[in-house]
Amino acid sequence: MMNKLLVVLLLFSFHSLAQEQYVKHITQSSSATRVRIVPSKTDNGFVIMALDSSIVYKIGNCGNVEWSKKLSLSLGSYNYADVASLSDGGYVVLLRSPLGIYYAMQLTKINASGNVVWSKTYSANDYDMFPYTITQDATGNLIMYGNCSFQNVGPNYNLLTKLDLNGNIIFTKAFDLGQIWGGCLNTSDGGYLMRTSSTFIKTDTNGNFQWVSHYSTPAYFYYTPVEVSDGYVYHGRTNTSQQIYFYKMDKQGNLISNNIKVTSISGNPNLLHQKPNGNFLTTYSKNS
Repeated sequence: MMNKLLVVLLLFSFHSLAQEQYVKHITQSSSATRVRIVPSKTDNGFVIMALDSSIVYKIGNCGNVEWSKKLSLSLGSYNYADVASLSDGGYVVLLRSPLGIYYAMQLTKINASGNVVWSKTYSANDYDMFPYTITQDATGNLIMYGNCSFQNVGPNYNLLTKLDLNGNIIFTKAFDLGQIWGGCLNTSDGGYLMRTSSTFIKTDTNGNFQWVSHYSTPAYFYYTPVEVSDGYVYHGRTNTSQQIYFYKMDKQGNLISNNIKVTSISGNPNLLHQKPNGNFLTTYSKNS
C-alpha cells in the first residue's frame, strides 16, 4: 500500500508593517517519511526532497510548485543523506548507495530545472561508507563529509572530501577520531569544522589538521554546529531529563563553560540554521 505524504509549508515575510504568509499542501502518492527543505541560493524559492522516494519539488517565492522530478537514484539508505543548494541555481543530493556487498557515497547534481547533470559514487575497497553532510564552500567547491568502516568491524575513519562542481576529487583527508555520526561546517576562515559525536575536528581550507577538541556530554543528537562571531555553538539532549542544552566553543575549540545553557525544553533537537545577522534558529520535536 502506498502512503500519502502531506507537506504543509508556512512561510512568513515582513514588508513595512504588513505580514504576508501562505500555507501550501503537497500530496504525493508514494512513501515519503524523510523530507528535506532547502532554500535556493539564486532566488527566494526552495526545494523539497523526499529522500526515501527521490522526488524533488521546486517551490517558487509564492509557494507554487514550479516543477517536480523523480530522480533515478539508488535508495540504499536514506538515513544517511543530505541535500544542498548551489550558487549556480542547482542542487546536490548525497545518499548512501549499495555497491556490491558494501555501501558507497553517491552524489548527484541536478540543475535549476531538476535535470540530472551527473551522478557519481565514491568508495574504497572493503569499506562501508556512511555519508552525513554535503555543502558548498565560499570558493564554489563541494565538501562531502562522512565516515567509513572496514568490513563493519574497523578501523573507522572520518572522511573529508573536497570536490569540484563536476564531482572530481580535489582531496580526501581521513581522521581516526571515531565513527559516531555528525556533520561538517564551512567556517568563515575558509576551513572546515567536523563533528563526530562530541569530538570536533578543525582543518584549514586544504583539509590540513589544525585542532581537535573532545567534550564528554550527556547527549545523543550530534548535528552540525553553527558559527557565531566569537566561536561555535552546538546542541544536544540530556539522557536523563531529555532537556535541550547548548554549548559554546571559541575559535580554537576551547569550551566556554559560562556559556553552557540547559533549557526547560524537553524533546529531540533538530538542525541549527544560521541567520545572516549571525544569530541562529532551530525547531524541536517536543516529547509529550
